[in-house]
Amino acid sequence: MLAGAFQLLDALRTSQGAGPSELARRAGLPKATVCRLLRQLCDLGAVEQRAGRYCVGEHLHWLGQAWRPDNALMAATLHLVPRLAQVTGATITVGVLTGAQVTFVRSVQGQIAARAPLNAGSSWPSCTAAARALLAWAPTPVPGSGPLLDPLQARGIREGRVAFDHEEVVSGVSCVAVPIMHPHREQPVAVLAAVTEPGESLTRLADLLHRAGSGVTAALPSLAARQP
Repeated sequence: MLAGAFQLLDALRTSQGAGPSELARRAGLPKATVCRLLRQLCDLGAVEQRAGRYCVGEHLHWLGQAWRPDNALMAATLHLVPRLAQVTGATITVGVLTGAQVTFVRSVQGQIAARAPLNAGSSWPSCTAAARALLAWAPTPVPGSGPLLDPLQARGIREGRVAFDHEEVVSGVSCVAVPIMHPHREQPVAVLAAVTEPGESLTRLADLLHRAGSGVTAALPSLAARQP
């Protein structure tokens, strides 16, 4: 039941208010199950009903505000992100996977900002390079992401440790994203991405991001040990 509740909450998160039938389709759950969970979540204040449609409730909103990015990750990227933005002229950002989206926790705007404003707290969907650089490691479909990446594409991202957008998402905007790997597991903890003009060499940017990401991975254990 707990897994079903989270599937339903994730469906609510990506909608602007929906009825039980639409939520059942989005969550991949039977309508009867969705109706039962909605009643329980409404009683808890996690979901609100407005004119026959359901949305995330105030209680859940405030619980979400308590979430904070990993302190060691934030410390390791504090000076790195603005330095990379200055050197490359690109928008440089660090993001973590939230459901099927990537949510950016640190960002410095570059020359492309007018076409692709990207601030800390904003999210990009699963079709973007920044999300694919993390979803390539997902062993099962992530709720809301649709089908998994093509196996060959996912393997290519894992082996090359890089994902690219060549104006597939936003016209006139390209992106290169590399995973920041966990220091002790073959699993990413975050993504480091550069958003730039299509004419820029994404391969050159990928090399810079790889070196920077490796430095973050190496620094995480000592920074984590210093956290209170």
